Amino acid sequence: SWPDDTFVSEGEMYAVPTRWGWGGVGYDERSVDPSVIEEKGYNAAWDGSFEGELSIVDWPTWTVPLVVEQLVDLNGENPMEVELSDSQLETVEETLVKLFENATAVHSGAAGIRQDMLQGNATVNFGTGNFGLSQLPAEGHDWMKLMTPSNKRGWYWTEGITLVNNPDRNTGLANEFINTCLTTEGQYSICWDDATSKGAPINTDAFSEFSEDEQQTIMMYEDNGFDSSGE
Repeated sequence: SWPDDTFVSEGEMYAVPTRWGWGGVGYDERSVDPSVIEEKGYNAAWDGSFEGELSIVDWPTWTVPLVVEQLVDLNGENPMEVELSDSQLETVEETLVKLFENATAVHSGAAGIRQDMLQGNATVNFGTGNFGLSQLPAEGHDWMKLMTPSNKRGWYWTEGITLVNNPDRNTGLANEFINTCLTTEGQYSICWDDATSKGAPINTDAFSEFSEDEQQTIMMYEDNGFDSSGE
């Protein structure tokens, strides 16, 4: 499993991971100085540094962990698993209000985020990651970059597929579909060829299906390819 025991509950695996990626702060390098984000951390998203230039997503599991990462001394713990005190929760809530106040737009999908960046309505995006942003460099917009502050963590996302326990459905066909998705050809299709929201393949044997440029475009990680996955 990658990068953790993904889709496992009580020792049982309930879904198959198909692709993965990472997230932090996306920005237009033509107009944004990344040293501001490096210096201020995720605070830059709500302290006014990018007021009126910032877009965010309404996906709480993608945005809230970054806020907690900035505000709380986690000692290496997962922000999704740590139990916060009432005062910490209040601070997180107040910060989220500031985040929304600084945003020019709040999106429920990746297409709107990309459109805002293309039209210049936003120059910074908080919380989406390469899942929503890598289509832009894939289309030739090399100014779209992704980073995490060096003293703060980002997060991994993992996409999966699962069988529904329904005896009236064609289980054999569903299993065949899942197995096809995990072949090298299936991984290329899911992660690049038919994907507007791109990701890295789970099946490492599929790495060679992707060109160096395609790997770098998907990863959006310091011009590195899939070999940087361990970082």
